[in-house]
Amino acid sequence: MNECRFLLILVCIVAITIFVTLKIVNNAQGLVTSRKQQLKQQQRRLEFFDPRTIQEKDGIVSTTATTTAINTIIKDDVISTDTVTNNNVNDNGRIMLQQPEEEQNEKPQPSPSSIISQAIVVLTTERQMYQHASDYLKKQEDAPPFCVPWSLNTDEWWAHHPEWEVYHEGKETYCFRLYANLEKREFFRQLYNNQFPAKCDSQTLYHPTTNSGWGADLDWIGSGLRHGMATGRPFQLLGKDPWHYAAPAKTRKQNPGKAKMTAACPEEDLSCYFLPLSHCPKLDKKVFERQKQQQKDATTTPNKLALRLDSMIQYTRNDITEPGRWYYDYVVRPKGWLRRKVYEMLQSFPLRKKEACTVMHIRRGDTILAEGQRSYHAIWEYLQAGRVEPIILLLTDDANAIREALSSNYSQYDWMYLKRPRHAGTEGGWENHFPSNDATHEVVSLLAEFAIATQSNCTSLIRGPSTFANVLEGHMRQANKNVVVYHLEDETGSNSNNQATLNISTFYSKTE
Repeated sequence: MNECRFLLILVCIVAITIFVTLKIVNNAQGLVTSRKQQLKQQQRRLEFFDPRTIQEKDGIVSTTATTTAINTIIKDDVISTDTVTNNNVNDNGRIMLQQPEEEQNEKPQPSPSSIISQAIVVLTTERQMYQHASDYLKKQEDAPPFCVPWSLNTDEWWAHHPEWEVYHEGKETYCFRLYANLEKREFFRQLYNNQFPAKCDSQTLYHPTTNSGWGADLDWIGSGLRHGMATGRPFQLLGKDPWHYAAPAKTRKQNPGKAKMTAACPEEDLSCYFLPLSHCPKLDKKVFERQKQQQKDATTTPNKLALRLDSMIQYTRNDITEPGRWYYDYVVRPKGWLRRKVYEMLQSFPLRKKEACTVMHIRRGDTILAEGQRSYHAIWEYLQAGRVEPIILLLTDDANAIREALSSNYSQYDWMYLKRPRHAGTEGGWENHFPSNDATHEVVSLLAEFAIATQSNCTSLIRGPSTFANVLEGHMRQANKNVVVYHLEDETGSNSNNQATLNISTFYSKTE
């Protein structure tokens, strides 16, 4: 009897063991199959960038299939020196490019804003970009940086993902990452939500385009955004209202003896260069002017449209410091084609990243044409304003200032400047910022000069009174919070004989 019980128990144990073993084997096979399907599915989401073509490649990541593509990105964009191996493929089946060891050692403790990510995801379709951002948003995690080829237009994606910034550009690709500054990230999201409401109604705030100078024009837009945020109303520029940096022929006199300047795009406004401010429709300028006249008419009963007019907006000079500076940053997020042109212009300029330098901004041009305004100042006056490094990056609108800097008087300094057309002295007339006769070229040049000032190792700035200099200082302070700024003493508004200082510029127009 006992033997029968023992045999029965033994049979049960063997049966259970066999059952459990089969279950484990089946589960293991299922995991392997599931893993292969997961890798294959995620691999389809990642289209590898090939220098010859862009195409989808199915299946598991192959060292042979991807080495050429990644080496091209590495060589041109200086992200990594590694080829793709099994160690380069993460658990999600995506290629991860490792930062070069020498680049890691160059700056032992870099700030978050200056780190080139140590793991780069390469995406080549807009769908992948949306998926990449949303995947991590659902998990409430920060999405890692990613790169895309220049051939991919990311303007629409970026317009609706304001928390991201372009932080690296190379010959074949450019890269996005989330702002390291969480406060700025949240500020941009709130500003976006205000500018892109679920429904645009009659409370949209409008303002005509300002055509004065780079700094003043963008200050007005920043003022509109600031007022919109304070009142919870989206801000928008007028339609059919050209901006001189996009359509100078519609807003400025022609340069004597030169062909008519063409518009940067059919819209002839800020949207030619930068991401859209809002999706709310633009009010036609003629309609706006008619409503504004009605508002001035004492016999007209005020209506709801009165709140839409620019009388609500008070001009506020954009702050150089954060967070006021962020309104400007939001406005000037350049479209892909513009960033590419700026990148190409920078390739011809040798950046000085190791040797300390000083940025000197000399504003001349039309500044003396308005009585009682600013004067011209000689270079020696700028040099006396503060401590100057032997290497000087000269930013100026006066061709004669370049000749002055290169004269024997200042041969002890190593001068850097962007080679581009400039007016000499006042020859351009009042608020004519287009010596090249090409508005697009002028915008590209300005953005390139900002980039040179921030990417070079310039630790100080010497400047005079200028809204453009405010913008320049803001760029430099964001790149280096320890930058030292020296202000040139200028009796702005009290010098009624400022045109007498024209000879400071014209003297050097006669010299070689």
